[in-house]
Amino acid sequence: YFKFLSIEETIKVRKVLANKILPLPLTFYPMTKIKDEEKIYSVSFIARLSPPSIVRILGNYYSFSSRSKLAKIVSKIPKSFVHLSYSGAKNVYRLPNIPILTSYPFKTSSYPLPFNHYLQILSSSKASIAPVGNGYDTYRYWEIPLCGAALIAQNQYTIIPNNFEHKKSALFFGSLKELEDILEYYFLEGNEEELLKIAENGRRHLIQYHTPQHRANYVIESIKRRI
Repeated sequence: YFKFLSIEETIKVRKVLANKILPLPLTFYPMTKIKDEEKIYSVSFIARLSPPSIVRILGNYYSFSSRSKLAKIVSKIPKSFVHLSYSGAKNVYRLPNIPILTSYPFKTSSYPLPFNHYLQILSSSKASIAPVGNGYDTYRYWEIPLCGAALIAQNQYTIIPNNFEHKKSALFFGSLKELEDILEYYFLEGNEEELLKIAENGRRHLIQYHTPQHRANYVIESIKRRI
């Protein structure tokens, strides 16, 4: 039997099983091909929304609300790129106080960006936002530094060995206010050179510790130690 854990439950389980579990974060697809692009976007945010339905309202509302708010913050930065895609749009109208997606000043679509276009946007961005996924870890977390953009991520609730370091190889935020402060410092106060250095460090760190080959070797070595 499987169920999604809340953030609080996840933290509790992690503490209890810290010495028993083997963390295995995601990575990027081995066949992903990256082309270096001119950095024409300051910051990008590409996400898929699952509007709350009658059946899954409790599971989807937090993600829907959080990503909508993140998109509105990012869209205020000059030369930003924001794209939200969603499915089952009719469900948006079933509950009160839920913003109507088509009223936003940025692009929304019923379909996600094609994967090659998505990678092109990341490669064309100085930084990109990685929200917590439905399972907390997300491929976007690893694809952003792979594409040479600075990773700006919500605080992770999974265990990631050799994770990126805040202000060295990535930037992390725990609230909307912290994200606003990060974007203001780097894009409105003229500190983009620092950001590009973080992006460079992030890509180097990814290649050193978090490729698909590293994940495969980690699984093999973990099995060897237990047999």
